[in-house]
Amino acid sequence: MQNKMDNLDSIFYFQKQFMHQLKLQYPVNLNTLEGQQVVREVMFFMTQEIYEGAEWMKNKPWRQTTTPLEIEKFKEEIADIFHFFIELCIVCGIEANELKELYHKKLRENYDRQKRGY
Repeated sequence: MQNKMDNLDSIFYFQKQFMHQLKLQYPVNLNTLEGQQVVREVMFFMTQEIYEGAEWMKNKPWRQTTTPLEIEKFKEEIADIFHFFIELCIVCGIEANELKELYHKKLRENYDRQKRGY
């Protein structure tokens, strides 16, 4: 393969391979009930992983003692969140290059908002 993939391209590639192994269909038609149910399910799984990550945060404002974070366990949850986020993009028909473009567009918008005192 002459054209070198960047890291995000390779992540999308491997996620698609995994989804193919699981016989998951993508992209879905976002205008159908079935397609929206698939998207909602992936978003639910991603949300579950976010909550699992939050559960590793044992220190609360009302507690008198602190508990060290199990950093490796927490990082695993971050990886799970990212896994489902990439799956969500693929299911919705967003490719790596489009995601990068969307990200940079939003980043510019956020910088502009800060300049305007948003």
